Amino acid sequence: MEKFWGKDLDEALVAIEDLKVSADMVTVYNKKDITIKIALPNNISLMIFRAKENDVEKLQTNNSGFVELNIVGKCNANEWMGNVTPQIFIEDYEIIDSNKYIF
Repeated sequence: MEKFWGKDLDEALVAIEDLKVSADMVTVYNKKDITIKIALPNNISLMIFRAKENDVEKLQTNNSGFVELNIVGKCNANEWMGNVTPQIFIEDYEIIDSNKYIF
């Protein structure tokens, strides 16, 4: 919906609260900058660009548990080799809880 954003209408943000993320959902790409991809079970990817090293540590330390997040981001679509998948570019997040085990 990029054509609708402009002078009088800012791009919409979405919020997700109490999102439980396990280490197996997290992929880290280290090229020029660190990019973190969180793959949700519904095929939506959450992306953090230019992440800090401590962001990686926070999201990957609970190998058998989860980290609970609140996030705010912008919706996007990724098109690669003819496949289009939904994404959310994370603008900000906070870790609200963590657990070493999933029951």
